[in-house]
Amino acid sequence: MTALLLSIVQRGVRFDDPFITYRYAVNLAAGRGFVFNFGEATLITTAPLYALLLAVFEWLGVAAHVVSPIIGEAALAVGGWALWELGRRRNATAAFMAGWFFVAAPLMWLTIGFETPLFLAVSLLCCCMRCGVNAARIR
Repeated sequence: MTALLLSIVQRGVRFDDPFITYRYAVNLAAGRGFVFNFGEATLITTAPLYALLLAVFEWLGVAAHVVSPIIGEAALAVGGWALWELGRRRNATAAFMAGWFFVAAPLMWLTIGFETPLFLAVSLLCCCMRCGVNAARIR
């Protein structure tokens, strides 16, 4: 619920750096190659794999600048859930607070549109999977 509310409130706050990655995605999806400017072979994006992911959406007809914030918002919600899942067996209240602070942290919301929320969510999900494997072995 917090993630949904904050995604509405923070909808207009964006930085320019992700738009470099979006431009790479647009050019790649349009067949101009993995470039910022057509005809110039430079790599200035800080997130080439994320640009590839966004290029798939561009190719499917969904603009990168539209889908990237949605990916980021969903990833923050997943990351908050993963933190809760990691700690709930030890202390459910502390686990809830960790997940809530992760989702509600203002600096996290400033990364919407960047690859950071997706990276953190995938990393936390990997931790969940690893802890799940360990818990299964203990039983």
